[in-house]
Amino acid sequence: MRFIIHVFLWLSSLIFGFVLYPIKWIGYFKKSKKCPPINDDLLLVPALTLGELIRTKQISSKHVIETYINRIKEVNPILNAIVQERFDAALTDAINVDKFLSETMLNENELKCNYPLLGLPITIKETVGLKGLSFNGGVKTKHLKIAKNDNDAIKQIKTAGGIPLLVSNTPELCLNWETCNKQTGITVNPYDTRRTCGGSSGGEAVLLSTASSILGLGSDLCGSIRLPSHFCGIFGHKPTGNCVSINETIPYTNKPNPLFNIAFTVGPLTRYACDLNLLFDVILKPEMKVNFPQIDVPVKTITIYYMEFDGNACMTHVVQNEIVRTMRRVIEQFKLNGHQTEKVKLKRMSDSIDLAFLPLLSISGVQTVFNDQKRNLFKEIILTFVGRSNVQPTTILFALVYKIAQRLITKRRRENIMKEIEAFRNDISDLLGSNGVLLYPVFPTVAHYHSEIYSKTLDTSYLTIFNTLGVPATSCPVGVDSKGLPIGLQVVGNFKMDRLCFKIAEEIEREFGGWRQPPFQSTNN
Repeated sequence: MRFIIHVFLWLSSLIFGFVLYPIKWIGYFKKSKKCPPINDDLLLVPALTLGELIRTKQISSKHVIETYINRIKEVNPILNAIVQERFDAALTDAINVDKFLSETMLNENELKCNYPLLGLPITIKETVGLKGLSFNGGVKTKHLKIAKNDNDAIKQIKTAGGIPLLVSNTPELCLNWETCNKQTGITVNPYDTRRTCGGSSGGEAVLLSTASSILGLGSDLCGSIRLPSHFCGIFGHKPTGNCVSINETIPYTNKPNPLFNIAFTVGPLTRYACDLNLLFDVILKPEMKVNFPQIDVPVKTITIYYMEFDGNACMTHVVQNEIVRTMRRVIEQFKLNGHQTEKVKLKRMSDSIDLAFLPLLSISGVQTVFNDQKRNLFKEIILTFVGRSNVQPTTILFALVYKIAQRLITKRRRENIMKEIEAFRNDISDLLGSNGVLLYPVFPTVAHYHSEIYSKTLDTSYLTIFNTLGVPATSCPVGVDSKGLPIGLQVVGNFKMDRLCFKIAEEIEREFGGWRQPPFQSTNN
């Protein structure tokens, strides 16, 4: 069965890749567009600092919100990142924050404790329910579906004083590692608009990388936060499984499943490492906060383990030399800084394709665009080959693989896979303990041209394996390649050791500069 699934995935990727290959070359010969430059230094202030300036009334929330709205309006015609905005409502929220600050008797510490995001703008992935705004999940429909309720993490953001500005673009039902759909279109990479920004939290990533957002909320089932972060040069964190609410999110399952609750999570995307902990602390389930205490240990006592590739897992591409060289520079810097470093080989990582995808494909009742019976899978396949389908090819590919897997993955096979996953969790736990992290590639390549993901689908096992394991993982920017495209590395922690990942992310940012501005239009233009 394993062989059949592998062959089917390979053939499907080959066929879809061949059909869509001309799209790549059309894009190749296009000229990359550039966004307008950043003309206001306020856009370069971390959220942690910006919040303090608002609380101490050194700057008004209204001015901050206006500045970000103006920046979004500048860049979105090029990026195509927005599904729906609430700019007028956000300005009203900001005015109310400023009024509250002028009248409150709370001191700065009390404000910081009770309202850590007071007056700060935040952008939200469209598949995380924000009441009153689009909740279509990138699916083309006659009538726009509107979220009736807030996701619990968004409720907590609002309670903390955060001000949502918009919902950003995603692929259909998050079922793609490139952000494009038939409803809103393609979201492009600001470092090279001919290339993908990744997915499925691609709209969030491009807004952050162009200084059009300071805090972003995304979701991650198969690397959907970390891949766009890697492609767009920002920080993105997949939290420990089941510690952030996934109610009112897309995709969903119509049957409760413990593995889905562990693998699928909502998490933060930020431009600066210090803001990861800020937003993570707000969105944690209230009952989980006691299990995630602040970690107060000297950063040099954290041991750095690392793997440069997936241990010869079959059917994944070789990690690009520039990514490997970058990882080695990072390791050398950690050694110079006094860290203990150790190259490791996790034997089960070579089975990461199976351990990443087969458990997820065995989950029954996962949402697809074909659930409501209004679309026929095989009809859409035919329409795709003649360019008339209203469904993305990756959505069709997923539905095909999912149907086959549901029939072929037996109960016994599922139980054996879960035993392997549990054994791998134990391997990670034994290795990392309470003071170790694993440094690992996010993806074998930097951002590729649009539609190239079809030939690289299995490479996403570099990301998805940590979803099925349920451990936290942070994508950190560590520079750019020879073409100016961002390179990211994953910092993986033990179960509930998210804050240890943040400490290492902050050290990487200090040593390697973190986010780097994409190429903007010349001010002489």
